[in-house]
Amino acid sequence: MTEGIIWKQLLFFAIPLFLSSILQQFYGIIDSLFVGNFVGDLALAAVGSTGSLVNLLVGFFLGLSAGAGVVIANSYGAGDAVRMEKAKHTAILVAAICGVALTLLGWILTPVLLRFMNTPDGVYELAIVYLRLYFLGMIPMLIYNVGAGIMRSIGNSREPMMILLFCGIFHIFADYLFITLWKMGVAGAAYATGISQLLSAVWVMWRLVRSDGPDRLEWQRMKIDMPVLGSIIRVSVPAGFQSSMYSIANLMIQSYINMFGSVAMAGSAAYFKIDNFVFSPVTAMGLAVTTFVSQNVGAGRFDRIQRAIRNALMMAFSFSIFLAVIVILFRYPILGWFTKSPAVIETGILFIFYLIPFYPIHNLTEVLSGTIRGAGNATTPMVITIFCIGIFRIVWVLIMTHFWFDLRMVIVSFPISWILCAACFCLYYKKNATLITRKAL
Repeated sequence: MTEGIIWKQLLFFAIPLFLSSILQQFYGIIDSLFVGNFVGDLALAAVGSTGSLVNLLVGFFLGLSAGAGVVIANSYGAGDAVRMEKAKHTAILVAAICGVALTLLGWILTPVLLRFMNTPDGVYELAIVYLRLYFLGMIPMLIYNVGAGIMRSIGNSREPMMILLFCGIFHIFADYLFITLWKMGVAGAAYATGISQLLSAVWVMWRLVRSDGPDRLEWQRMKIDMPVLGSIIRVSVPAGFQSSMYSIANLMIQSYINMFGSVAMAGSAAYFKIDNFVFSPVTAMGLAVTTFVSQNVGAGRFDRIQRAIRNALMMAFSFSIFLAVIVILFRYPILGWFTKSPAVIETGILFIFYLIPFYPIHNLTEVLSGTIRGAGNATTPMVITIFCIGIFRIVWVLIMTHFWFDLRMVIVSFPISWILCAACFCLYYKKNATLITRKAL
């Protein structure tokens, strides 16, 4: 990524990232499709409404892959093979350790957090079963994401996508067996997801161990290098907090959505599966910019960064506007994939009209945040996110629902916080553009 046509490099790197994100979201979408159509709306609410809780516990640890990716990409761009070797093996070992911790945390905290979210009794028991079984797959999930991050840091985003593609196809058959044929309900959805994650982790490790390239892993070199771990932590901890802040805010909002009953829960669950799809190209472009900037900072090619930002924004705007139009035009058939309930569909449409038109604005946040993080500063994106997404959304919902107990007051917290967050990133970038594009932060 330090040579060649910038827009092509970003596009061809971002497309597999986009497809990989879709495929990872595909697990939850397929679970929701099967339980919504073959088990019922309560099961759909149990599976879909727990997404913010899963993201809360998983998001912080996935910051590890972001931190490792920045360090490895920077070392690769600088031609520092020794530091890159240490970073790869350190990241994989830490991923396994974090996976164990996350499994235990998820199992223990699930009942407490579900009660905190005001989960109705009819959904509560189903949600506990699904989440506890889901968290058993945390070790392979983290190993896959860190392993895929190693591949992507050297510019290879295609192979992680292919692994997810085949595991996603397997997941469909597993859901069909466990839910449709064997009638295992929400437990079957969790088993199908866990087995698919295990398959993807084994596959990515097999690929890295057998590689002849700079992403090769060797079992005898598996150890934690403390100085390199410190470099990874300096990026991964703020990135993890940033991801967790989204989840904490969404968890709070989900608890308010739950107060409007199972129809609101099921409608929001169906919408947020669509939301994940529309949001994916924005996220992919942000990740592509992070890797691009990291490699070029390592190589000292600061002249390429400004052009990369412009190209990334143009492509991200184009993708998100196109997908937003598709979702709005075909809202009824798309929501109909998840449920046949007219009330649930109408609730999902309410979310679509209030949120989808504002997604292009969030491109500014993702691209500029990715640029700043790729330049070595993960703290500023974290701070902006904490105030504009976390604190603002929570305060908004607390105040507005006190005076107007209306689901729409909860929904509008999303687009208003996106506008505020994008404005802050634009102001920060405008003030520090010279520093960002001429030397590492």
